[in-house]
Amino acid sequence: MTNRKKIRKARLFGVILILLLIGYFAYNNIYLPSQKEYTTKVYSDNNLLIDQIKFKKNSKIQVLNEDESIKNEIDLNKDTKKIIIQEQKKENLLLSNWEIKEAIKKEEKFYKKDLKYFIAKPLYIDKQDYVLTFKGDQRSSILENNKPVKYTTKPYKKDSAINDYLPEVKIIENHNGNWFIGNTKLSKDTKITSDTTLTFKTFQDVNDNRLNDFTEKFKVSFVTNIDKKIEDKIVSWEGKVPLPKLQSKEKVFYDWYLDKELKNKVEENYKISKDTTLYAKTKDFKKIVNTTVKNPINREDVSIQVKNILGEQNETVDIKYNQELEKKEKEREEKKKYNMENKVATENIELVLNFHNLNQDKLNLVTFLDSSNKFIYSMIVPYGQRIKVLDENENLYKEYGIRQNTTINLDEKELVSNSNTLDKYNSEYRQINDTVFVKIQPEIKK
Repeated sequence: MTNRKKIRKARLFGVILILLLIGYFAYNNIYLPSQKEYTTKVYSDNNLLIDQIKFKKNSKIQVLNEDESIKNEIDLNKDTKKIIIQEQKKENLLLSNWEIKEAIKKEEKFYKKDLKYFIAKPLYIDKQDYVLTFKGDQRSSILENNKPVKYTTKPYKKDSAINDYLPEVKIIENHNGNWFIGNTKLSKDTKITSDTTLTFKTFQDVNDNRLNDFTEKFKVSFVTNIDKKIEDKIVSWEGKVPLPKLQSKEKVFYDWYLDKELKNKVEENYKISKDTTLYAKTKDFKKIVNTTVKNPINREDVSIQVKNILGEQNETVDIKYNQELEKKEKEREEKKKYNMENKVATENIELVLNFHNLNQDKLNLVTFLDSSNKFIYSMIVPYGQRIKVLDENENLYKEYGIRQNTTINLDEKELVSNSNTLDKYNSEYRQINDTVFVKIQPEIKK
């Protein structure tokens, strides 16, 4: 490549680089600033907010007279945060509001951009005895000709019904409100005796009953589905009620629900916003007993309830057995005494305890924990039940004979190879010849 070509190429590259830099500078310092919007609040001379206007770069607002002639102009720029429009007093007329709208001034020269500006026009109505000024709070606005405005004024004829003058109000969702003169709530009997400002003050009313949510009280009732009753609770708006834990000798408690069908469960942090009835989900203990091997109890709190019920039932079995034992012992002593008194020859009378028959009536809870003693599940089995724990390849790991409430640890490292991942532990009844046992085996994630 000749030196001349190299010079041309370098010059071309330089021109392109300069153009890119110019474009970058123009984009960041001219275009982007021209797209930025600024907001200015427009107030009347009695310090009532009329509107908020948005504009780009520099603009202006023309203040008109009633005949639409220009009274004055106010320049707007990025530093203009607030402007005040002076009212022109009119005899026998009352300034109702200001109408502010956007206008465009067309530029004749093609390289100049059209100027967007604003026009503020006063709206007058006939004056009467007094002047009523209506304004909303932060969550409401006055509707005038179906358009929201910050305030409006109306002439008032003495001794007229005030309700006939109230403007329509637009309120944000889940709120309601009332008219006030100062801190006094307006009523149909309110008398107007001078120029008056009325403010519409809103309050939260999600239930739409025209009551302030934060002053209401709500009743929470409980349907326990057991023989125990729970007193109603009274709470404030979005108050939380501690959910009672129910205990019964015949039923197991699970959760509280918002409906009789037990579909909408209540969580601990549930917030009350109306009168509420909570329904307890319970299950008869007898219906649980014979299902827990196939469907183990997977909640620790439910497992504890089951253990307590079993403890009471087994205690009843022990009492019954001891009563029978005392009865047989008494009969043996009486028979022994009779034989001695009547010199009746007989074999030695021995007391035989049939522990096997006794414990067949007992049920025990077997709780399974992982290697860190975290609860996995539990199941109810009869006295003497055999439980076999197998590894993933169905090799026997350990075998247990259950004669009391028992805790069994399942060590994943011992039962599942490092190359596999545990999904869950399956449980089922199995029978080999005359022997029935419970099989526990890990299931691998696929």
